[in-house]
Amino acid sequence: MPTGGPVGRARLISLAVLLLLFVFGFIYIRYQWSQPEPPPDQTDFIQPDDLPRIGREPAAQIDFQLLARVADATRNQRLIREPEPYSHLLAEARKLTPGDLDALGLRRVAPEEILSDPDLHRGQPFEVKGTVESMEVVQGQLWQEVRGRLRAPDGRLYAFAVLKEPDATPGDVVRLQGFFFKLLCLEVAPGEYEDNVITLVGRSMVKSFLEMPPTADLSQAPFHQVRDFDLTDMVELQEEVLYYLLSYVRSLKDAGPETEVPAVPKAQEVSWADLRREPEKYRGQVVRILARYAPGLEWPRKLGPGGENPLGVRHFEDGILALPGDRLIRWIGFEPIPRELVQDSKLVYLTGVFFKIHAWENNRGEILNGPLIVPIRFERFVMPRNEVIHQIGYGIAGTCLVMLLLFLVGVFRDSRRSMDFRREFLKRKRRRLESVLEDGGEASGPRDPIAGP
Repeated sequence: MPTGGPVGRARLISLAVLLLLFVFGFIYIRYQWSQPEPPPDQTDFIQPDDLPRIGREPAAQIDFQLLARVADATRNQRLIREPEPYSHLLAEARKLTPGDLDALGLRRVAPEEILSDPDLHRGQPFEVKGTVESMEVVQGQLWQEVRGRLRAPDGRLYAFAVLKEPDATPGDVVRLQGFFFKLLCLEVAPGEYEDNVITLVGRSMVKSFLEMPPTADLSQAPFHQVRDFDLTDMVELQEEVLYYLLSYVRSLKDAGPETEVPAVPKAQEVSWADLRREPEKYRGQVVRILARYAPGLEWPRKLGPGGENPLGVRHFEDGILALPGDRLIRWIGFEPIPRELVQDSKLVYLTGVFFKIHAWENNRGEILNGPLIVPIRFERFVMPRNEVIHQIGYGIAGTCLVMLLLFLVGVFRDSRRSMDFRREFLKRKRRRLESVLEDGGEASGPRDPIAGP
């Protein structure tokens, strides 16, 4: 006897509806996975450059009317320093704090522009790098000052006057920042003068480096100096070698998009263990490694004393990538990891030049170590397409559809059988009723008086 009826049909219909919802949900999820990812929400990340700038008002205030008294049109005028304007520039230089000259419009010195119109540039802040030729401490009218001259890489001579005695000595490379005072005629040797010498007045100067041009070949890098497995050498960053790698990477980026790809050698796929086990084999080679981005483990850093380096870059980017088993990769480059590459899995491919095995101390006092790589580029990790998983998914979807069809067939077939059963049941009841009525009629007919009661 079938289990049909209103309750059975309602149960089957409910199951069919649930199965249908499951199928459509599965199809919707598959559709969403196949769609391209939306661009990252930029509001979730706030970089210092995105924040509003706070206005800076330097304490130094140049009196350009006073500087208008300075004259350097003739040789005789260039032999003297006007005391009052000169003392004024020294006094304003004493008020300078880090960043003030940048706020006042600091720029690299342009000798041709200054020589063509010194009055227009008088009192403006300039920066120049060069090798110190001479330096002496002089007791001025108000303060003790350091005067001297330096030679720029193009051979031009500059004179300077600063208030703070630098750590540099003649022969050292320095970076000088100060206000342009005037053109001087300086005695560079007994009886020998050099005319039209640009003179800058500042607070101090710092030791620096002459700029290193982009290096397209790493064969000249002193890799023989690099040591990996002695703890002292591991902690030592050996910046003089690192500059070559950074200069090489910069040369690749400066080549432009149309020539960058051919210029980069084919990267070798390596593992953390490969670099750790055979650093000499991979040193200076372009390698590619997969690692996990660890949020918060990247920061701007300075290379060289006071941030001075031959690449002319004030800040580099430093970071750490993680691998399973507490293994780490250190990287130092020009740019941070692009944020859009680490939205999902946090896995990125790092392609760069391997330098050395480096050790460092974290903020908890732990000594960590791992390969140090100079990045060329970061790439998004894309999960490889697994055809077996896709086939299984399609099989599940097909099974669900077949089950749905079977449910629907079962519902309609049960409904038809239920109706047939009801009709048959009513027929049987009718026949039994007729039979009972017939039997009852015969029992209540006339009785034979001879038969007795």
